[in-house]
Amino acid sequence: MKNLLFLILFLPLVVIAQVEVTKDYAGMISGASYQLDSAETPSFTNVRVGAEAVWAVNPKFEIKSFGVYQTPNTFIHSFFGVYRPDSSWIIEAGKIATLMGHHRPHPVSSGSHFEPWSLRQIPGGGLGGAVRFIPNSSTEIAIGSYLRDSVFEAQTKLKFNSFILGGYYQPETNISGGAITFEKGRVTTTTAFQNDKLVANLFLLTLGRNKDFMFFSDMGFGLDTESVEEILIRGEWGLLKSFELEKFEGLYSLSYTYETNSMNSYLFVHF
Repeated sequence: MKNLLFLILFLPLVVIAQVEVTKDYAGMISGASYQLDSAETPSFTNVRVGAEAVWAVNPKFEIKSFGVYQTPNTFIHSFFGVYRPDSSWIIEAGKIATLMGHHRPHPVSSGSHFEPWSLRQIPGGGLGGAVRFIPNSSTEIAIGSYLRDSVFEAQTKLKFNSFILGGYYQPETNISGGAITFEKGRVTTTTAFQNDKLVANLFLLTLGRNKDFMFFSDMGFGLDTESVEEILIRGEWGLLKSFELEKFEGLYSLSYTYETNSMNSYLFVHF
């Protein structure tokens, strides 16, 4: 599987130099929704494959690239350079995950394939670069600038112990926003916001002696609605049960969605 994904997604790099595949992923999600106020039962299935490759040009400079394809017609690609002048500094530039994207799962991962609505409200990739100061594993200060959808955007990131804070601003559109992620023990939560538009929150609580159950809450609040009844624009709450087999792993999930008044079931398997 790793060699196949590499050949499909990174064939241009093969002619340049020997590279190392650092990530690969293949997974499938199947789900069904049971409408509580009608007889409709819509369902879906999608497949996602991806891989990441790194070319270490020298001890201080490397070129990274990843590609992801998801049915029916989604393709994500990134190509960027990373320069490390010393152990505390990183300078990166290219078509890259933005600093705000650090609040979201890596695209070549199961987390990105099963990414909740709240995290999708956070800016993802763009064309640009960032300067990052990382004195230790629990601290980071970074600034970056990017073009996203042909609009310039400035971003910042601050990581301290269990917290990650980020912000962004587009001078041309006067759009701004940010995100706060907290992760400690069995609790992970991310709150994202965009000025005068929305606030979104994802809350995850790992349960069970073997940590194979998880409660999740995925909520969104509209700040530009005209009535109190319309404030809650997104609400899904449910339970996940993870499992591992010899060659793959995955999860089952049951949830309730507020905006569609429906019960949902998911089966997710990945390699």
